[in-house]
Amino acid sequence: MLLSNRRDGLIYFCLAGMEAAWFTPVLLFAFYWYTWDWSPLAAFGGLFGALLAWMLVLELLNRLAVDSPLYELSVLTLILLTSLLIVRFWLYPGTPVGDLHWLGNTVYALFNFDEGVQLEWVLILVNLFLWQRAISATSRTVTFFRVGFNFRMGILLLIASASLLSYFSGQSASPLIWVYFGLGLTAVALARVRDKAIVSQSVGRALPPRRLAQVFLSVGLTVGIAAWLSLFYTLDKVKALLRWSNPLWTVLERVLWWAVALMLIPLEPLLLWLIEIFRDIDLYGVMEMIGGEGETLFEPRPVQPSPEILMFWTVMRYIAIGLVIVLALGFVLLYLKKIDRSQLIEDAEEESEETITLGGGMLNRGVQWLRDVSNLVKRYGLSRQLLAAISVQNIYANLCRIANRRGYPRHRAQPPDDYLPTLNKAFRPEAKEALSRITWAYMRVHYGDKPIGMAELTQLQRDYHLVRLMKPHQPA
Repeated sequence: MLLSNRRDGLIYFCLAGMEAAWFTPVLLFAFYWYTWDWSPLAAFGGLFGALLAWMLVLELLNRLAVDSPLYELSVLTLILLTSLLIVRFWLYPGTPVGDLHWLGNTVYALFNFDEGVQLEWVLILVNLFLWQRAISATSRTVTFFRVGFNFRMGILLLIASASLLSYFSGQSASPLIWVYFGLGLTAVALARVRDKAIVSQSVGRALPPRRLAQVFLSVGLTVGIAAWLSLFYTLDKVKALLRWSNPLWTVLERVLWWAVALMLIPLEPLLLWLIEIFRDIDLYGVMEMIGGEGETLFEPRPVQPSPEILMFWTVMRYIAIGLVIVLALGFVLLYLKKIDRSQLIEDAEEESEETITLGGGMLNRGVQWLRDVSNLVKRYGLSRQLLAAISVQNIYANLCRIANRRGYPRHRAQPPDDYLPTLNKAFRPEAKEALSRITWAYMRVHYGDKPIGMAELTQLQRDYHLVRLMKPHQPA
């Protein structure tokens, strides 16, 4: 994650900042009800710093190779300790070190809602959320598709949380928007560079400083221009624009009125029929009858609960809150079990130079892709064989990417049959036959014109799904 190579570390850093940015309005909204007045950037800095700290702690635990279940117990202990420490130093900063009355007050606040939800609950839930996001980062893939999906989803969450904060408290979260877009666009650009490096067989090389400066400059210019243009998007300027275009709105109003009138002409008989029906109904008598029955049916009766019922409610409340806490910790434990920490491999770096293209290679890639597709169309036409050929090419390309990540890359000019022995080393020996079928099928559609049947394509897809789950030195 953060301590891996420069490119991946920056991507994880930006993703953490994106999550802290969209969650900051939620935190400010919660603090608004407790009369805590924080600036958006200060709250963002606190969340961002805590999230980075928890990610570093988890990465250090992974590097120490702590075995299960000691790893899960260590994480659960850290969650409990950090939650208590946050409550201790946030709500009771002046309490002496040996005074543990704050612990009793915290337990009382967690299990009693007579005065509403206490701030202790808010702090503990925020800390639990940060730990969950840090744990999720340990198993997150930083491909261009995944980072782009997180970027788009974060925009929706930021819009929702910022709107909630602005509606209830009137506090603006506009600084967080520019922070989010700066970090998000940087993460997307670096993920695209990473995918390009995988394709060009240079995934192990470090991102050159000039290329990194190019990314930062592009993102800075984009966000800066957008922020400058937003200065003109104000309420007064929008009203001035509407006043300037008032003649146009007058014309559109008349056109809309005539359009609605023309649409209602065929519905005139139906509307007249409905008017006659409602005219014959005595609505006043119906409402009077319902009102009289309502007074007799729903007349309030004062009821005093017995002490046994009050005691039962108190016991059930403690049991319910205890179950919520246990379920939250169990969710974290299951989340930890889901993560395969064996996939966290130290990525070595080596410095290399790379030319600055300013995005010029995108046009060449697009032209090459169109050329490949046109060649397939010439061979197979617009038929099922064309889709089968594209599927075979995608299957083989994905296998080459997996092998490349495991240290068995394919060189640019290396034929697929020469690369097959190297490809076999990236997987278990049991996958040798399936890899051979996929390789020969790829050579048929890439170099020849023999079509792939639907039954054969189904077999190749089955082979791919079985092979891609196999790892070196792991039984199939």
